[in-house]
Amino acid sequence: MLDFLRPSNLFVIALVIGVLAVLAKRRWGTILLSVIAAAALFVALFPVGEWMLVPLETRFPQPNPMPAHVDGIIVLGGAVRPFWTYRHNQPNLNEHAERMTEAVALARRYPRVPLVFTGGYRDKISESDVARMFFREQGIDMSRVILERQSRTTYGNAIYTRALIKPRPDQTWVLVTTAYHMPRSMGVFRKAGWTHLIPYPVDYETPGYISGDVSFYFGDNLKRLDDAVRAWVALAAYYLQGRTDALVPGPLAPAGDQSAP
Repeated sequence: MLDFLRPSNLFVIALVIGVLAVLAKRRWGTILLSVIAAAALFVALFPVGEWMLVPLETRFPQPNPMPAHVDGIIVLGGAVRPFWTYRHNQPNLNEHAERMTEAVALARRYPRVPLVFTGGYRDKISESDVARMFFREQGIDMSRVILERQSRTTYGNAIYTRALIKPRPDQTWVLVTTAYHMPRSMGVFRKAGWTHLIPYPVDYETPGYISGDVSFYFGDNLKRLDDAVRAWVALAAYYLQGRTDALVPGPLAPAGDQSAP
């Protein structure tokens, strides 16, 4: 349902309806096509999606400095292409590859703690199968890698990983995911009972501020608008379902479950 609501899909649907209406000699069809053309020009000129992503990407700043000790690292799925990995027999990453590469960097920084990947079945093989191949090729000691294979959503990431790991209340875990996905992830994990999490946002789509630049990049701007709409709709949906601890989760006060940055 969230994918259906992407602006790019709605553009195509509205365009088809408008063309059919014009062919049927309906006056409103011309009006609809004019609105679509104006909206497309606006999206091409202005980075609306980027503007919508900035509040999400800056909600949880990068931890600086990182603590000397953590008890484990959790990296969320969504950065791999299982089918292409299956077809070509080598790890295939998508546009969110930094989730994986930064997880490797953290694993090397904390060489004695578990590295948990959470991501379940997607196609011929699971996301966890791809993660195993990738981490092995990066030279990570596989005896410390834990793979959670059941989840298909952020909610599943939180509950299945907690059931698998059974973290103690005094343990501190690093959570790695895309920056604009971090507010929803932190809200869901905290709601699921994770008490001490260090958010480690990666894979940024914006410079971190509202840019007034005008350009003509329809494809790039539309893609970011898709990402932004999906992220905000998912936040609202998770909140209404009671799966997150706030509509737009943010850092907690120092006395809460997570220290403020």
